[in-house]
Amino acid sequence: PKFYDVWRASKRAWRGTNKSVKALGENYFAEMKPGAPILIIQGDQDVIRETNAVLAARYPAAANVWIRNASHFPWLEEPDAFRKTLLEFYRSVTTNAVR
Repeated sequence: PKFYDVWRASKRAWRGTNKSVKALGENYFAEMKPGAPILIIQGDQDVIRETNAVLAARYPAAANVWIRNASHFPWLEEPDAFRKTLLEFYRSVTTNAVR
């Protein structure tokens, strides 16, 4: 597969996403009540930081993980760290569910 260079993403796309996230109303997530554990993952170099803060505020019990040396696509940019994060989360959820 062709490597995706996130740093070459268009400024127009970035501004549009950023504007959309900022435009979300205060109660946007109020109706979303997932019945499962939540994992929030973001790259520490991501230029779109508002999403993580909004999700973390709405779901304070969620696991919130930052992947080092990754931007908006940590599963592509740091696949080993992303995979490790997912596996650790799944193990913790499974372990806690069994107890």
